[in-house]
Amino acid sequence: MSSSFFSITKNNIFGNVGTGGDNCGLENTTSPIAAPQNFFGAATGPGPAPANSVCVGTVTTAPVATKEIKVKTIVP
Repeated sequence: MSSSFFSITKNNIFGNVGTGGDNCGLENTTSPIAAPQNFFGAATGPGPAPANSVCVGTVTTAPVATKEIKVKTIVP
């Protein structure tokens, strides 16, 4: 396994359907992913509905965001 990794932070990761029709928010088949401070659809983090799960691979999610991330729309 490579020592490099991907980082995903401050995102709303829920309402997704994985390749097998399951409740996957993240599917990882490569290097480890650091995914702290993301909202997975529930204050408790990834898991069963209504949250999305982390289905495959090495993913670190702690600490999780406990509420939906607010996104500010910028109009040009």
